[in-house]
Amino acid sequence: HFDAVKFAHWLRDNYAKPRGVKHKVEHVNKFNMESADLYFDCTGFRSLLNNSLWVDYSHYLPNNRAWVTRLPYTDKKTQIKAVTDCTALSSGWVWNVPTWDRIGTGYNFCSKYISEQDALNEFKEYLGVDHDDFRMISYNTGRRSEIWNGNVISIGLSGGFIEPLEGNGLFSIHHNLLDLTKTLQRGPVSRMIKDMYNKITSINMDQWSQFIAIHY
Repeated sequence: HFDAVKFAHWLRDNYAKPRGVKHKVEHVNKFNMESADLYFDCTGFRSLLNNSLWVDYSHYLPNNRAWVTRLPYTDKKTQIKAVTDCTALSSGWVWNVPTWDRIGTGYNFCSKYISEQDALNEFKEYLGVDHDDFRMISYNTGRRSEIWNGNVISIGLSGGFIEPLEGNGLFSIHHNLLDLTKTLQRGPVSRMIKDMYNKITSINMDQWSQFIAIHY
């Protein structure tokens, strides 16, 4: 396991910046879609730049909430493991991810079968901890009908989301970028080029989501 936040900072400081990438931390309120030839939408679940239709996966991937927290080690020698534990609860499942400095854990559930408060109470009881440092994450499972829409290409959560833990988020980012480079090598951007890329990414996302549904 690795700390995702530390990994992102490492990529920014040791990989991107030395190659000329400028990193600016700003809050965007307005944007002009015509001021650039191409945008990568990395705005997460908000998907601020891509307004194509949403293809819903919730009929077979119903989980849509997660309570998350971080726990300190009480006995690091026995608690730190190189595997992820997944434990079923009443309306979903809990992950347990030990990193070097702490344990990341969360209860992934469907709000159709349990309220957020009841889920939190169940999670606390399962963990056996007495603290209030919990954060709620809401999400929808599905994808954009067009990952490449106009002059916008959605990367990561803005393009779709399948499941919190199986690693498909990072995998889809990597895979879709590789498919994009291959697509762009076919020639100048055209409607056919965009359609080819959207077809490839849509098939991939649909197949990955079906694998997760069968897996669970």
